[in-house]
Amino acid sequence: MSSKMTRRSFMLLEVLIASFLVFLVVSASLSWFIFSLKASREQSQQLLISQKRCQAVSHIRSILRRISHTRGAPFTVEAIGKSQALIFSYNNGVDPNPQLSNEVLAMLHVDTNGLVLTIRSATERAAIGQETEESYVLWPGVETLSFSFLFVNTSPEGPTPYTWITEWQPEWTQIPTVVRLTIKEKKRTSTVTCLTKTKLNAIQISG
Repeated sequence: MSSKMTRRSFMLLEVLIASFLVFLVVSASLSWFIFSLKASREQSQQLLISQKRCQAVSHIRSILRRISHTRGAPFTVEAIGKSQALIFSYNNGVDPNPQLSNEVLAMLHVDTNGLVLTIRSATERAAIGQETEESYVLWPGVETLSFSFLFVNTSPEGPTPYTWITEWQPEWTQIPTVVRLTIKEKKRTSTVTCLTKTKLNAIQISG
């Protein structure tokens, strides 16, 4: 009798040990699966963010190469909180909305959504008070934006040649050769350098 009870006790102990080992294996496998799934999701999110950054840079370069400037200063730089906004006009080409085709007024600025491009119909194509306006989020997560400019000064007008400046004076009518954007996110600072008059462009990202 005691022999049978002892055998049953050993069998019960073996079952408990086996169940515990199976539990450990399943727990470890499940933890690894959850970790891998989370890492894969984060990697996909980072890849998507990188793609959006590249698309934003490409869009900004394209816009600045199409600046339409006939008289006065080509840019207006305004301070909005801790950030800056760049106001200019450019050729938007053909748009589904006729009022946003060809030359439009544009502003690169930061709001709660990130880096935004806002375009507005030129006043000569729309009745006063009926201008069409659209905004596009180019770069989510941007907190501040600032600009600096470089151009080759061939006349006494304007700053010293090859000098980076952060403010564009109304009397400077020449389009700068280079526009540099400093884009700050929560944990990253990017510097985008765009040439306005040539097909060559450069981008340097740091941080």
